[in-house]
Amino acid sequence: MSNTSASLMEDVYAYFNQTVIFFGNVSTYCQSSYQNDPIRTFVEFLLLLFAAYYVLRKPRTSPDNNYIDLTEKEIDELVDDWQPEPLVSPLTDQEQFELESIPILDSVRLQTKLSDGRPVINYASYNFLNFAEDPAINKSVVEALRQCGLGACGPPGFYGNQDKHLKLEQDIARFIGVQGSIVYAQAFQTISSVIPAFLKRGDLLVVDDNANFAIQKGVQISRSSIRFFKHNDMKDLERVLNEIVTEAAAARKPLTRRFIVTEGISEKLGDMVDLPKLIMLKKKYKFRLILDETWSFGTCGRSGRGITEHYGIDPNEVDMIIGSLSNSIAAGGGFCAGSLMVTNHQRLSGLAFIFSASLPSSLAVAGYEAIARLEESGDKIMNALRDRCARFHACMYKSKWLESPSHIESPSIHLRLRDQTIPHNEQHRILQQIIEKCKDDGFLLSRSKTVEKLDKVKLPPSIRVCVSTGHANESVESLALAIKKHADEVMSSNES
Repeated sequence: MSNTSASLMEDVYAYFNQTVIFFGNVSTYCQSSYQNDPIRTFVEFLLLLFAAYYVLRKPRTSPDNNYIDLTEKEIDELVDDWQPEPLVSPLTDQEQFELESIPILDSVRLQTKLSDGRPVINYASYNFLNFAEDPAINKSVVEALRQCGLGACGPPGFYGNQDKHLKLEQDIARFIGVQGSIVYAQAFQTISSVIPAFLKRGDLLVVDDNANFAIQKGVQISRSSIRFFKHNDMKDLERVLNEIVTEAAAARKPLTRRFIVTEGISEKLGDMVDLPKLIMLKKKYKFRLILDETWSFGTCGRSGRGITEHYGIDPNEVDMIIGSLSNSIAAGGGFCAGSLMVTNHQRLSGLAFIFSASLPSSLAVAGYEAIARLEESGDKIMNALRDRCARFHACMYKSKWLESPSHIESPSIHLRLRDQTIPHNEQHRILQQIIEKCKDDGFLLSRSKTVEKLDKVKLPPSIRVCVSTGHANESVESLALAIKKHADEVMSSNES
């Protein structure tokens, strides 16, 4: 036998001896364990019996035996006894009140009719520049409908040699004075998509505590760390920014993406942000700025370019300008304007841009036709709008019962009760009574609606008056006088 074979046999013999010793030790352990602990042996025996019973037992019923044959009478009795669960919860008193206060209109024009045939002048429409009734713009829209159809599918498409969507984006960027812009199909989705496109968990957002609902949803989706500052209070904003920078320096944390988010003109109050001070703070503390100009684009500035033009600030000082094309422009959708890096990034990461159908071509045409109108005669249009806003404020001056927090150049004017000791729901009812009386005089108004349970700061209810260049000067003055008169009537009756 060779040395290799002998060595192999020795290894096998050694392994066999180790195996015998191992099982011998196990046998010894089990024997001593069961001798010293008979209860354990009994419990394990019962578990073994249960396992055998569970595996070997037959099912009590078969699928065929699950069906119960009912008579027709029994079926009818069960159907009569069944009470379905409500699909939605019953309306609260406040929700029922809100539902009953919604008017039904014959059309969306400024001169329209209610469902009962009464003529009214519409002061609840966001058609601030009356472009929705412009014959030349409407003619271009009809031609686009005949050429491209009504609907839209997928990303912005090409029609012949003209891409209407890209033309709209180029016109917006040129009009504002920035490198580029990107158009979204819905105004609400714009800022709620822009914010999470640039921020993620661990990044930092400093947000106005009275920000509109679209901003709130964008902030929520981004999952960033949030710090709030008091509405349009630049001193409080500086305090928050200083705290953030100081805390980061003390903890030696790495720099993260940091943004300030606010509105040019507030949707809930109609007041205007101090943009020069805001720009100074964002440079001082090295933050970026997202400015929502949903209510200031097309309504502020010498020619409607927005709040940057109003203050004479280079729009490139603002990192992202968000605007709506469905208010003053009377088209549809929204946009984000800024540098090419900002806009191009959203074409791959803006969820509302990627996963939504594009804006219908007819609305894109309406958008760039309206912008062309502003480029051509924006000065004249803005002067007419500011004149009507000033007239309304002048007529409402020193109202005994109502006050306005809105800026004098904002066409979206909020009127709220001076007496804030009145219960919140009662304020809603008082304002609605004033609205109903104005409706009898031929003026259609609405209350400002917010999702109050989600608001960080609960604001008092208000009437929203939307002034348009399509309203005659006499009509604006008559409306203000009617509101003052009916406020006196309603408040006097409530006091008595």
